[in-house]
Amino acid sequence: MEKNKIISIDSLFELIEKKSSLEKRLGQRRMSKLIAETMEDRKISLVEAPTGIGKTYSSLIPSIADIFINDSKVLYLTAKIVLQDQLIKKDLPNLNKLTEVDFKYGVIKGRSNYFCWLRFDEALRTQGLIYRDELNLIRDWARNSHDGDLSEYDDFLSYEIKDIIKVDYEDCPGRRCPYLISGSCHYFRLVNSLNDLDILVSNYHTFFFNLINGSFPFNYDHILMDEAHHLPSILSSAYTRQLSKNSLNYFLPRGIAMKIADREPDILSPVVNDLKSLENYINELKLSYETFFNLLQEHCLDPKINKNLRLITFHKPLPFLEKIGNEILDTSRKALSEFVEWEKFLEKIGSKGLADTKLKFYKRKIESCALSISDFLNLNDYPNISYSFSNEKSCLSIEPVYVKGILNNILELQAPKSMVLYSATLTPDKKNFNYFENELDFKADNKIVIKSVFDYKKQAKIIVPQNFDIDPKSPLFSSQVADAVECILEDFGGHALVLFTSQKNLNETKKLITSKKRKFKYLFQGEKSNIQLIDEFSNDSSSVLFGMSSFWEGIDVPGPSLSLLIIDRIPFPNPSDPVMVMREKNEGKEVFTKSYLPNAKLSLRQGFGRLIRSKNDVGAFVILDFRILKWDFLELFKPCDILYNWDPEFVKKFIWGGK
Repeated sequence: MEKNKIISIDSLFELIEKKSSLEKRLGQRRMSKLIAETMEDRKISLVEAPTGIGKTYSSLIPSIADIFINDSKVLYLTAKIVLQDQLIKKDLPNLNKLTEVDFKYGVIKGRSNYFCWLRFDEALRTQGLIYRDELNLIRDWARNSHDGDLSEYDDFLSYEIKDIIKVDYEDCPGRRCPYLISGSCHYFRLVNSLNDLDILVSNYHTFFFNLINGSFPFNYDHILMDEAHHLPSILSSAYTRQLSKNSLNYFLPRGIAMKIADREPDILSPVVNDLKSLENYINELKLSYETFFNLLQEHCLDPKINKNLRLITFHKPLPFLEKIGNEILDTSRKALSEFVEWEKFLEKIGSKGLADTKLKFYKRKIESCALSISDFLNLNDYPNISYSFSNEKSCLSIEPVYVKGILNNILELQAPKSMVLYSATLTPDKKNFNYFENELDFKADNKIVIKSVFDYKKQAKIIVPQNFDIDPKSPLFSSQVADAVECILEDFGGHALVLFTSQKNLNETKKLITSKKRKFKYLFQGEKSNIQLIDEFSNDSSSVLFGMSSFWEGIDVPGPSLSLLIIDRIPFPNPSDPVMVMREKNEGKEVFTKSYLPNAKLSLRQGFGRLIRSKNDVGAFVILDFRILKWDFLELFKPCDILYNWDPEFVKKFIWGGK
């Protein structure tokens, strides 16, 4: 499109509608115009836009207009890589063609998604006998790959191989790497090309990680934050520290001297034996950590001390760990002093910086882990920080209880001119954004809730079946749920997504229903990749898909395959979750209304969003937890009719007209 042509939101929509099957939606136009105003006025906006509005085009069309008029740069953030791929492979190419605006776009994922030549060479030398055939195939691919995105090679590349050939932020020599100097480094070649783009797609983890550790490699003007309801949990994750027994082999490896020397064998091979004193400290540290974890786990597995043997939250320091904890801190100090001496030595002998990077990598790990041990011994900043231990994973977690102010602090590091945060569920009640703003301590200039394009009165029924004997407080609840699900699926004949809030309920149901033959297929989360399961479910309209937390959102299956949605219970947060334990301590009786209830309503709305995906969809939402009748939960589903009994003939008639 020529620069002298007049461009507006309406003109772009009309052009796209004329050249494609996109239908006119008032809510979509309204969202687009608000985003355009937000960009022009340099403001912050919150938008709740339900399923069917077309949020992707709503946000991209004003972005394209602003790029055309103001030469601006737009950063589009998502929570999941799946949506990134959809944007890059489908939505942006379509809009580039339909709008007749010439704009450039691209994607950047986290560093661990990209191939590293330096680490590949190390893997070939150290792991070549084990993985030689696979590594040779990967090398052939890498020589021809443009970006080195490992998913291009194989979406299901084994973790063991990916771990030894991926880019590692802390283990990267940066501008001293010979592959960067020669121009062969895929990742830095990608990074250096980013500012040629007009729209960059990325994810929250990559964005926050880069800002926290320096800067984001794209000079954006505006930020679009899709799936923004994930922000509180993502920010918490960004500031959570974890230390596990299994991670000891990663930051305290055997043969650390050889791992450092192997980076520059020509210089360090003759003096590798001199690194043995460092190795002795590392081995001593490793033994101390193992003793620490064994003592901690023994304590946490004692039923006399802890009722919840799976996950334990601490409220006071553990004196019996003081001695071994101080030994760890003392040995860490000695090891760090040795690292300093070796840094001086490498500088003196003229290291190229490769071994120096490896040395610094281990040094940072030891410093970080020592800090975690020190904090845990004293429970520093309690009760604003949660300290917990997982017996199953033998993992110590140090996690912020609240994320208030964190988003503002991070964004100040590289402030955008404008920002729009949007999702299908930003409000627990479809009315105001108080909960979201309070969680983040973040205020927006503009806030709107857009009305759904679907006619829920005609398209969906809510069923709370009181003709089943189900009590969520009963010890028999799992078997009661299993019986009810088995009966409903038998009556209806499949076509269902069944969502669970606990593994126990899912296992009990699986055990019951797989013991009997059915005409329809059962698909269980965990048996295959989520993508494969959703594909099979979509292509077999009578099948039944059973899933847990990750299936409560992100599933887009319009049509008859998903005509029935069943949930076992209201998705309240787990009361044994360490953050919820600490919130209850801090908030007392108010924790239910402040934390549990809004969380449950948001999750419930996300789950319900799986049922109706198009104007032609018709379905029933079955809730097996009678507590849904309390706390205004049913207000969330207005104007749907509420039924209080499971009546298969009525449901069949409603969905299929009696067919």
